[in-house]
Amino acid sequence: MSSFRYPIPNDTKLLLRILDIHSEQDLIDYFESEIQKYSRVEFGWMLFKNTKMKKLFYCYQSHINNEEIPFLMNFAPVVQKSFLLSGVFDVKQLKEFALTDSIVLLIGSYSKYYDFVREIVREEDGALDNFYDHFSTRVRCRLRYFEVENFHDLGSFMRETNLDVSGLGVKGKQEILKVWEREMMRR
Repeated sequence: MSSFRYPIPNDTKLLLRILDIHSEQDLIDYFESEIQKYSRVEFGWMLFKNTKMKKLFYCYQSHINNEEIPFLMNFAPVVQKSFLLSGVFDVKQLKEFALTDSIVLLIGSYSKYYDFVREIVREEDGALDNFYDHFSTRVRCRLRYFEVENFHDLGSFMRETNLDVSGLGVKGKQEILKVWEREMMRR
């Protein structure tokens, strides 16, 4: 097992033999083919169920990223589980996820890792969490209640309701209009 650039955990060596992986290239080829076979969520479930396979996957990530710490290794196991079961294994996939779903689905805003994850998607245009940053907590809750998740939804919501909905006072309406105007000027 010496044909690997970076250390392989001792408890995975039997699995390496079973999978007929004898070199770094074999490891890379194996995971590249496995990733192609399954959807990301299915692959994440497979890694979640098999701890040794997950360790090997982290070794694979270390090898392809030149020993950079795999993204998921930044988190505690309970947080890793959430990412794995959502099919998010690296920063690129996190940014893709943030375009369609709120990162709160991956990691609660109460988590000590939330700010770290939030910072990664903060500059991402179109990230769902960035949309809500423009509003106060009260307005944000009302928009989520009415399933307004982006500026397109906000435009439709404004046309359909004329902002005449319960729980949205004069200040809330002004806040929404101010954000809408600022966004329209940016475009």
